[in-house]
Formats: sequence, C-alpha cells, structure tokens
Amino acid sequence: LECLVLKDRFHDVVLVVGDSPREFKAHRAILSARSKFFEALFCSNMKESTQQSIRLPQVSASIFPDLLNYLYTDKTTTTDIVALYEGACFLQIESLIKMLKLELQRAISLSNVVCMLQVAKDLHVPDLKQCCESYIIT
Repeated sequence: LECLVLKDRFHDVVLVVGDSPREFKAHRAILSARSKFFEALFCSNMKESTQQSIRLPQVSASIFPDLLNYLYTDKTTTTDIVALYEGACFLQIESLIKMLKLELQRAISLSNVVCMLQVAKDLHVPDLKQCCESYIIT
C-alpha cells in the first residue's frame, strides 16, 4: 500500500487540505476502510461522495502527510503528537487515536505536566487529564 501513496498510483480522489490548501492524492477505498470520517463521507448521499476533489480546511496541511501515511502503512514519524492526535480525532482514525493517547500519557513529565493537562482539557481527553492529575498529586 505504501507504493500507492508514494507514487500517486491509481488515485481516485484529491484531498485539498488546510487553510493554505495543499493537494494530496488518495484512494477512496483505503481512506474509507481506515477512517470512520471518510467512510461516512464516501458512503453517504452527500455531494462529496462523488466529487473528485474534497476540501478539508479543518485539518492541518503540515500534519496531513503523516495522517495519510498512517492510513496506508500504520506508521507515523511526526514528533508533534498533539497535532497528529487532533487530526486523527477529526478524521476518526480509531487505531491512531488509541496509540497517541498512550504516547501522550507516557510523555508526561515534571516539565510538561501543566501543558499536558491543558492539552487534555482542550482536546477532551479524560484519560490524559486523569494521568496528569495523578502525576501532580504524587
């Protein structure tokens, strides 16, 4: 699957991502199999289900290549876990959300616990919030 995304082979949709739009070629079947967001989008009667180009201004163009790579390969290379988590939540990529929650929890330290607590509140991640509060108490 990795060669499909790397070589832009046989794509059937173009995703226009971010505020300063960037285009990414992809495959509806793979996107909908891996993301509840795309499954709902492509399997509905919404106009986007048949369009060749779909706008996603809500997703950061800087993090989208890593999200797309994950959808195709189950791999991620970014160090911006928070941005990746936000994108995964928007696109409803459950396996990535689960993995990133654990990474965020493991990343809690004395130097970032207050920041991580704010992230947990902003992104509505009760598990992370609880871990941060426990870290502060102990």
